[in-house]
Order: sequence, then C-alpha cells, then structure tokens
Amino acid sequence: MPAERRPTGPALAVVFAVLLAALPGCFPYVLPPGQLEVGLARDGKWGQGTIAHATAGIHTASIPTLVDKPMDFGVGYGADFFGARHGRNSEVRVHGPYAEASRFVFRRPNVRVSVGLRGEMLIKDGDLGWGALARSGAELFHEHSVPAGPWPCEVHGGSGALGFGVYVESGYQQLPWAGHAFIATAGFTFRWPFAYGVIVYGCE
Repeated sequence: MPAERRPTGPALAVVFAVLLAALPGCFPYVLPPGQLEVGLARDGKWGQGTIAHATAGIHTASIPTLVDKPMDFGVGYGADFFGARHGRNSEVRVHGPYAEASRFVFRRPNVRVSVGLRGEMLIKDGDLGWGALARSGAELFHEHSVPAGPWPCEVHGGSGALGFGVYVESGYQQLPWAGHAFIATAGFTFRWPFAYGVIVYGCE
C-alpha cells in the first residue's frame, strides 16, 4: 500500500496565501518617527575604495511634540558595504548600532541645519570595534499631520516631521579586525513622522 502523501511546506504556504487573499482581514501597523540615511564613504587610511553606507533609526526631531526643539537625539542601526571590484564580490564591511546627538544651529520655518556627534559600535564576524564621528546636515521639512481615516475599510493617521536633506560626516574608526580608519561620508537623509493605521483588504 503506497505511503500517504502529505502536503509539502511550499504547498501549504500557497494554500494559506490563497485562503488569506479570499477572506477579508486587517493588519494594524505602527511606524515610529525616524530617519533613513544613504550615502557613500571613503576610507582615508586603507584605500578600500568607495563604500556604500546606510542607517535607519528613531530620532526625536521627528516626534510631533519635539519638532521645534533645538536638539535631535537618535538611536538606530547601520551598515557599510563594499562594492564588487577586482573579482571580489560585494560584502558587508561593518555593521552595528549607533547613537547620535545633534543641535540645530540654524532654523527657519521649513529649513534647519544641524551639527552633532555620532558614536558607532562596529561588528564584523563576531568581533567588535567602535567609531566616533562629527557630522553636519541640512534639511527641508514640514510638520505633517494626518487625522485617522474612516472605519471600517481604512484607518491611517500620524503626525510629526516629514523631510529630506543632505549630510556629511567624518571621523575615526577602531575596526573589529584591529585596524583603524579615518572615514568620510556624504549622502542624503529622509525623515518620516510617527504613523499608525490598519490596512484592510477584502472590505467593500
């Protein structure tokens, strides 16, 4: 007598997806106020070529009640990436958490310029290093507020700072593999407000 055949993992996933798509449902979400950075860096000591740099974190200058304050404090996570070159595949140079404190030294209703310091923990293959960077940024922003939408088919809301800008930073890194580097980075920032809502599908 042939053995009973049971659905495989991929088959069960397909069945679940079909059932999920056929039924009405909702998914609540909360997006904390924060900031994304993307840029390019150069290592002044080792000459390791152009390094892609990306970070994302929670920042107080995006919080509704703190948009007008003179300071921005942030915590998040970032990574540096080597590009593929000379037969070498692209790879992560270092990654790890960061903490930042910046002060807005120039401000207009929709423009602000900051200077500050950032500390980094650098991780590579289980080894740890650290970095200390001075930085400056300028951004165009506005206070964004979206009241909650109608129920039951859609609910979205939020408030805080929404903005776009540029930044530069430079400093010292004690690398996880016992080397050190003098790094300089320039790039773009995107700031988003606190947001919340419920995504509903299958609702008429």
